[in-house]
Amino acid sequence: MRPQPVAQLSQIELRKPYGILVENVDLVIVRDQKGLACLYGRCLHNPNFAEYGEFCGAQGIRVKRNEDLDAAMISAWDHSGPSVIEVMADSKLL
Repeated sequence: MRPQPVAQLSQIELRKPYGILVENVDLVIVRDQKGLACLYGRCLHNPNFAEYGEFCGAQGIRVKRNEDLDAAMISAWDHSGPSVIEVMADSKLL
């Protein structure tokens, strides 16, 4: 299989997600002035959604322990802009 170009870097607007489907896996590319970030959709990759939120200009909060959730929610409510709260969970417990 030969690689196929899907977009030129100059075509991807700053901080605007650009999505494509690659072999039935969603791929989202976001560009900022420092570079590119990729977010995968339906695949085994585990993206850091808190970092992704920060990359897009939001406050990113990653919660790893139950006792930290309340503080994360308060921080998000108190923040003057958008926030992304990523709650880590054991998929076997869901």
